[in-house]
Amino acid sequence: MIATTIISLILFAGFILLGVGKFGLLDSYSAYSDKWAYAVPIKNANLWSIVTMIAAFLMCPVMIQTGHDSLWQFLGFATPVYLILVACTPNWAHNIKEHIVHSVGAIVCAIASVAWIILVRKQFPIVWFSLLAGFIGVWLLRVFAGLILSGARW
Repeated sequence: MIATTIISLILFAGFILLGVGKFGLLDSYSAYSDKWAYAVPIKNANLWSIVTMIAAFLMCPVMIQTGHDSLWQFLGFATPVYLILVACTPNWAHNIKEHIVHSVGAIVCAIASVAWIILVRKQFPIVWFSLLAGFIGVWLLRVFAGLILSGARW
C-alpha cells in the first residue's frame, strides 16, 4: 500500500512539475490537458488523461483500505472515481457537456478528498494549514511570476 501511494505521488507531482516546466504556470491542473494533447499527440488518447487515471487507480485501494473501519470509507472511493471522471473529459474547454461533467467531477473530488482527510484520518488542523499554505504559495508564485514577466523593477 505504501508503494502504490509513493508511486502515485511521484507520478502525479512529477507530471505537474514537468507541465509547469514545459508550459509555465497555468490556471489549474486541468488547463494542462490541452497543452499535453498538442505537445504529445496520441491517437484517441491524451497523456494528461492517462497519467491522471493511473494516479487515481493507484490511490483507490489505499484510500479505501485506510478507511476500512470508518463510516466515511465511501469518500476514499469517491475521490479517485471523480478524479477518473475528470480525466475522462480532457476536452472540457471546447465542449460544454464535457465542461459540466469535468467541473462537477473536480468539485466533488476536491470536497471528497478534504472530507476524507478530516473525517477518516482525523487530521483537521494539518489539512487547513496545508490548504492555507498552498493558497498563499500559489498566490505568491503568481505575483512574482507576473512581476518578472512584466519586467517590473523591485
